[in-house]
Amino acid sequence: MGTFLKDVADRTMLIGMLLLHAFFAESQEQLNKVLRQGEVDTTSTVETYIVKPTDDEISVKNGRKWYVPSQYKLQYAGSIGFMSAGFGYEVTPTYQPVLFVGYLSEDFGGSKNRVLSISVKNSFYFTREPLLNYFNPYGGLSITWGNTNNTFRSLPDYYPDEYYFQNKVHFAPFVGGELYFKLKYINPFEGVGVYAELSAFDAYLLEAIRTKYVKPHMALSLALGVTVYIN
Repeated sequence: MGTFLKDVADRTMLIGMLLLHAFFAESQEQLNKVLRQGEVDTTSTVETYIVKPTDDEISVKNGRKWYVPSQYKLQYAGSIGFMSAGFGYEVTPTYQPVLFVGYLSEDFGGSKNRVLSISVKNSFYFTREPLLNYFNPYGGLSITWGNTNNTFRSLPDYYPDEYYFQNKVHFAPFVGGELYFKLKYINPFEGVGVYAELSAFDAYLLEAIRTKYVKPHMALSLALGVTVYIN
């Protein structure tokens, strides 16, 4: 019975994540429809007119309001789950924060413990325009919150001080690169990117520095992902 309930919980979590991102995708599409100044067909007579923008629509930059994501990501590994999905914003041409939700379980990643992770990834691009029109190098810092049955924000009393590093919230510096391909004539998509990056949790870096058992390369984690950019 316990295994059955665990499987149901795992699948419910995955469905919830998919529904969340479906909601954002649908919101994006509905906003694009509202803002699109095109011709409107009537059933009785073929009549066209221009939809006048409202005050709210005038405040929209690049066809969307500030709170509507400009990009969606799907990522494999990278210490925030076996798979994770997220949405992000282009605050400036060189700063793009992304909110990720990651998931890991026995059926979805081979872990005996089910882990739900929420990560804010702050990416800083090294150039304002892609190098050679395709390559975007970047680096940054992620703040990740993990929830499972063996995570804690502060060390339990029965452990000596500094015996373990808290494992609820982690900071993870990363560096990576993305191949960007501009999409023409595919509204509302602006482009698609394929990226790879190396990151390391603060706890792993600390252990690599202060012990001989953890080598520097053992602290690194590789992530692969896809980004879809929206006009």
